[in-house]
Amino acid sequence: INQARGELGEPSLDHVSALSNLQPILAKRLYQQTGTMRWLTRRIVRMSDLEARLERFTPDRASLGSFILCLPDTDHSEKSADARVRKLSLEHADVPALIGVPANAKQIAELSLELAAAERVLKGRPELDGDSVARRELIGRIAAVRASLEEELTDAFSLCKWYLRGELQSRERRGSLSAMASDIGASLYGGTPWIFSELINRDDPSSNSNKARKDLMYRMVSHEDRPKLGYEGMPADAGLYYNVLNALGLHAERADGGWSFGPPNMSPRGQSMEALWYRTHNLVTESGKEITLAELYELWAAQPFGLRAGVVPVLALAFYFAHR
Repeated sequence: INQARGELGEPSLDHVSALSNLQPILAKRLYQQTGTMRWLTRRIVRMSDLEARLERFTPDRASLGSFILCLPDTDHSEKSADARVRKLSLEHADVPALIGVPANAKQIAELSLELAAAERVLKGRPELDGDSVARRELIGRIAAVRASLEEELTDAFSLCKWYLRGELQSRERRGSLSAMASDIGASLYGGTPWIFSELINRDDPSSNSNKARKDLMYRMVSHEDRPKLGYEGMPADAGLYYNVLNALGLHAERADGGWSFGPPNMSPRGQSMEALWYRTHNLVTESGKEITLAELYELWAAQPFGLRAGVVPVLALAFYFAHR
């Protein structure tokens, strides 16, 4: 392992992040409010690489951005590292990332090198295949180092001072990464409709959820004028109807006593739909040009709406029937 440490020099922190199984930070409060799950990923970078990483930063698919834990170089004091991070955070204010320097950076660097070296030995030494005792001991060592690294990283992310757009985040809440994630999500996606359906309020619904969505859309076509689309009982597609169309008021009894598709109601859920509904209405009716479904889906997926792909077809069909 000592030889592998010398060969590695400095391990890839992306590889270390994968080995240490860094889980994303869920925006729990935002999820409880809107029904849409959002999160920030966690990354580890070296101070010398930070500026370049920010310049080419791209959020992972469906994420809000990242918490970036920055390990300072040996020539950086804690104060200078903190100042550097704050400066780069301000200069890259358009990047959806919180940046911080951990107090336990040396321990993280040491354990990262130890873990990467042990993994290198395990995968690159064929003589271990014939020595089950040595192999078992090495696997046990890897597990122990990984557990220690995960513990240090947990402390680092929880206790770190985080900067966003050059501003230090509230000290009272800096230990609550989920609260920060919710604040960022709310600022980016303030126009998200409140849709409480775990079946289709996601980008990749399951096959059963896709079937329920398909059954609901068939029902929307064939039973538009029936109260509650004629549902009796509670099959899966009826649950989608009540949680999406009925709760938002998109299918309801209108002033003339008939049931049809139309604008959202004045309930809190319905009001959360207003910005998307009327912006789309203005775009379609006042732009003087045709708009494709692909363009509509792109608009709805972008800020400030951030609709998930699973729910978009249902809302698009409801919008179409309301504007025939």
